[in-house]
Amino acid sequence: MPTTAARVNPKAGGARPQAGGAARPQAARRPAPKARVRRGSESENAAPNGQYTEGVYANRAAKAPAARKPPVAKPPGFKKIASPAPAPAPTRPKKRVAQAPAPAQRPKPVQAPAPAQRPKPKPIARPVKEAPAPAPRASPITTRSATTNSPITTKPTREVRLGRAIVVEPQNGPAVCSILLLHGFACDAKQCASSWKPRLKSMGDLGQRCRLVFLNAPKREISCYPGETPVESAWHDYFTDHGGAGGRPEIEEDIDQNHLAEARKLIHAEIDKEAEKFGGDYRRVALFGESQGGCTALDAATTHPKTIGGVFCSFGQLYSCTPISARSARDLKIVFWHGSRDKTIAASLCLRSAARLLDRGAKKLTLHIEDGLEHCQGSDSEAQCLRKSLENWGFLSGQPETAPEPKSSPVRREPPPTPPSIIKPPGLTPPPRPPRSERATPDPTPPGFSRQQLSREDVEEDVRALISSSDRDEVAMNTISGLYRRKYGRMLDYKSLGFAKMTAFVAEIPGLELVNGAAGGSVRLARAAPHRMIYDDETDSELEGYA
Repeated sequence: MPTTAARVNPKAGGARPQAGGAARPQAARRPAPKARVRRGSESENAAPNGQYTEGVYANRAAKAPAARKPPVAKPPGFKKIASPAPAPAPTRPKKRVAQAPAPAQRPKPVQAPAPAQRPKPKPIARPVKEAPAPAPRASPITTRSATTNSPITTKPTREVRLGRAIVVEPQNGPAVCSILLLHGFACDAKQCASSWKPRLKSMGDLGQRCRLVFLNAPKREISCYPGETPVESAWHDYFTDHGGAGGRPEIEEDIDQNHLAEARKLIHAEIDKEAEKFGGDYRRVALFGESQGGCTALDAATTHPKTIGGVFCSFGQLYSCTPISARSARDLKIVFWHGSRDKTIAASLCLRSAARLLDRGAKKLTLHIEDGLEHCQGSDSEAQCLRKSLENWGFLSGQPETAPEPKSSPVRREPPPTPPSIIKPPGLTPPPRPPRSERATPDPTPPGFSRQQLSREDVEEDVRALISSSDRDEVAMNTISGLYRRKYGRMLDYKSLGFAKMTAFVAEIPGLELVNGAAGGSVRLARAAPHRMIYDDETDSELEGYA
């Protein structure tokens, strides 16, 4: 017998060993089936009290509801509370559909770990202070001129004022006009006055009629020098130094337009102040400037809303950033004075400025370039040009009504020395010239030709022989004189024979006839008339009367 226990068959209700030896073990057993209840009829297995104990009806009877109890009386004021909503029925879980596996992706390259960032410190809560409002600038114009494209920002500038001006009043009576003089770069009003006072005195009565105001530019830091920012008296700042260390005076300098706008505003205020002294007559106010002052004077004169008397620019130019209105170009009187050897502001820049004004319609423009003058080199010709300009502008045209007559100078001036006369040695005095009526008439006969007095008949015979000997039937009238001179060796002097023209003389020669044509026509031998035979019966043909 096998030692292991035989597998029990639940259906047989007992244990039965399998044939062929010991029972085969199984990994899992099947669950026992439920006991089946036999369905019977209504009459079978009925209980005496009407209840079934077996079959389908027994299950139905077990699930039958119990008898309802009688309703209980509710007290007055009782409200029925709504029952909670039934819970939703459980839903059947959906079957999971097997999905195809995703394609294998390439492994991403391993990146180096990012460096650890330092944690930012937390901001410290501090009381907020109101920032002071920035100081208003004098002009919103960019600080770089139109010659370049990249603007340069500068620090906010404080309020700019002009320095103390030097005023020279006229010596005798009130002034007829006022001239505002602007000095050059790195200069001041005192130096400008000391250099121009002697030249102004040489202009005659200019110092007795004009009020001279030497303006003083404010102090500014200059940015064009590398490594240093000196403070100079200047109307504006420079960003480049083409006319200095750059060695290119024909290139326009790059300037601070903000400073130029400030200086323009200040000079406009000075012009208005001077015009008020003449009853608002801006025509009696003029501007003069040299070098940087001349450029600034042109800018102020062309941008002022009123037309002033004139502007004199000495060794300067009109900046390309300066606007020009058609009114100022048409009515403003402008004079340019420059030197041909200027190596700071080349004369070509002055020429470009004049061309720009002419393109805008300038009608009262004068340009003078003196040969051999360098930058800001003084000369008497410049003083005379300024004097002439003031006369053309009407500043010195008339005597003021309330001003007395200018007194004559007490210093007696000696007359200029007379030039030395040419002393002629004795014996070389030419003889006196005879009067015109006794002078001999020059002989018109060319040299090499004889002049003979011939009769008219001889000359006519020579002309007739000349025409007959020609190999042409006709001889041009304008060639007869030349042919006669070459053949006979003398001039055909028809005027001495009493004829004014050659045509009139030839027409009187017998045996010649004139032929009308170009250049006086031509002449030929006269043709003989056809011979006519006259008979006794006064007929010219012996056949006449027999036809």
